[in-house]
Amino acid sequence: MKKLIFSTAILVAASLHSPAHAVDGILQPISVRFDDDTASSFPLTNLINQSLLSSNYATVGSFSNLTVLGGGTSDVIHNSVAEVNNNGVWSSGNFITDGVLTFDLGREALISDLAFWNGLGTQGVREFEIYADDDDNLNQLGQKLGATRTATMFPNTVNNTTVQIFNFNPVRTRYVHLNILNNHGSRARITAGEVAFRDVPFEFSNLPAMVFLVGVGGLGYFRNKKGR
Repeated sequence: MKKLIFSTAILVAASLHSPAHAVDGILQPISVRFDDDTASSFPLTNLINQSLLSSNYATVGSFSNLTVLGGGTSDVIHNSVAEVNNNGVWSSGNFITDGVLTFDLGREALISDLAFWNGLGTQGVREFEIYADDDDNLNQLGQKLGATRTATMFPNTVNNTTVQIFNFNPVRTRYVHLNILNNHGSRARITAGEVAFRDVPFEFSNLPAMVFLVGVGGLGYFRNKKGR
């Protein structure tokens, strides 16, 4: 019995060292809005409908596979050739080069990491901030997730825009704000291709407590046995 309880504690403790995202989903928001959407050149829904992606999420399977699809070497890409024709891209209204995108995840979820496909050229997003919020109200943006991020610019001459992954610690939320601070220099507008999040299936922060309980339970058992 001593070996059994000890093995159980080792098993639980070992799970702490398993990859936190060994099994992870791709969470696609159910809706998105922009704080100045009165004159968007192309629909906001293009940010969350997988249009122009080289593989859909059902085929990709897990968030980790967005960057190494199926264990190979090809990232899931956004077709920027079609994007040049404004098919499947979101674009803000004329002369709007900053603003807040608010994504509704459809439920309270434990998420970490943003998958982001940028727009082309100088209209693409440059600096932005990520916030988790319990509502979609913009008076207060909620909890800031890490530092200000910088997205890569893809020249108009490239064939595809590759996914960029922006990491943050797991957080439970329903709404996510992307506060876009600027683009890569265009005065015309902001453009972006697609957005998704990593859906974390298990709250690993609870595991230390589990290990503690197993350890205390085992210690109590041995003391009880010893006293008999």
